[in-house]
Amino acid sequence: MISRVKRQATQNFLWLIVIPLVAIAIGRIIHGILGALSPTGAWDFYAYWYHGHFFRPASHWAYPVAEFVEIPNSAPIAPLPAALTPPLMFLLSLFSYVPWPLAKFMWVTIIVSLVFAIPWLLLHLLPIKATITHRILIAILFYALTGTSFAIRTGQPTILVLFLILLTLLFVRRGGKVLPGIILGLALSKFSLTFPLLLFLLYKRRWYVVMIGLGVQILGFLALALLVQSPLQEVILNYRSFISTLAGSSNINLLHLAGHFPHSANEFIGIGLVFSILVFGALWWGVFRYKVKFPFPDLWDYTLFAFLNVWGLLVAFHRQYDSGASIFAIALLISAMSYPNLWGLSSFQVKALASLTAAGLIGVGVFPPALSYTPFLPIWAPIRWKMMTIGIVLLGLACFWLWRQGVRHSLTLPTSQGRAP
Repeated sequence: MISRVKRQATQNFLWLIVIPLVAIAIGRIIHGILGALSPTGAWDFYAYWYHGHFFRPASHWAYPVAEFVEIPNSAPIAPLPAALTPPLMFLLSLFSYVPWPLAKFMWVTIIVSLVFAIPWLLLHLLPIKATITHRILIAILFYALTGTSFAIRTGQPTILVLFLILLTLLFVRRGGKVLPGIILGLALSKFSLTFPLLLFLLYKRRWYVVMIGLGVQILGFLALALLVQSPLQEVILNYRSFISTLAGSSNINLLHLAGHFPHSANEFIGIGLVFSILVFGALWWGVFRYKVKFPFPDLWDYTLFAFLNVWGLLVAFHRQYDSGASIFAIALLISAMSYPNLWGLSSFQVKALASLTAAGLIGVGVFPPALSYTPFLPIWAPIRWKMMTIGIVLLGLACFWLWRQGVRHSLTLPTSQGRAP
């Protein structure tokens, strides 16, 4: 009787959290859509629309460069939009067959549809079937993240890449090789976000999927060099130079936690590589030292993948629209609270995990909307970036602690395998 009353009280408390989050989520999604459809909106997508003429110069449907519109306050257009590698860049260039207002409307429609689909696809892949309240909470949290809203507003392909990551995992689970390999190849076009997936597939020994994905990237670079009539080496050097610039301007990164200290791009990359290797080496040593295959190998794999995504957000260059990738860790932590027995969590440990997760969520983006709706406010923006970095660190610590707790608990169980509920 006491246990039933306690569960009911917990459910009521969760609903009290969900209701205000729904209001925040609605506000964030609407703000992102209106911002993207404004005259100055979707500025990142604008670069890919603008450069479509590079890939079909003989097409009668291609808009002449002289007729291209210039959106207000847009950054100067580089010779090539090198933020993405060729395969996905080719796909986005197809939007330049239509005028800019229509292309932007089509892109926003696609991205918003993917935003609504992503958390539910993730929940389908999650080994633990969380309660309906926890599922709704996970979905609403993704909609309420600042990164989700800002990705819509800027027209960033981040949302599309997250969707491609989930599709890759879905088809890999079904035993596919060619199709998930092609999808992986497209997703790798935003390599800073997809690198954890590549490492995970290597860990799982999905060699054919990885080789096909890398093959798609190689073919994309060869095609780009042919289309722009430049040597392949020059195209690659172009990307290397742009990566250095991006690394120096990253604003969600553990190296920037103490402030944006003076450094050159090359120094930043060097420090970042050393830090990444140290953290990744420690993680990998733990994985192979405690390679648990019971009771739920799928749950073990997902925990590792969630932590890899947090690691990727901390050691690679990212802006705030990429923070939505933390949804993998968020889903894991909230689901663990649904089934604490799987991890051997005591009541006190569940409360501690909930507190750490809540603190991380506040940093990542679920804070008062009035503050998050001022992305260009000079005083607030640096504070928010540091809050996001701190939040990602806290989510990473929570995932790592949960992983270690699961290892200890698994080693005390019988060796018979099972499936997660």
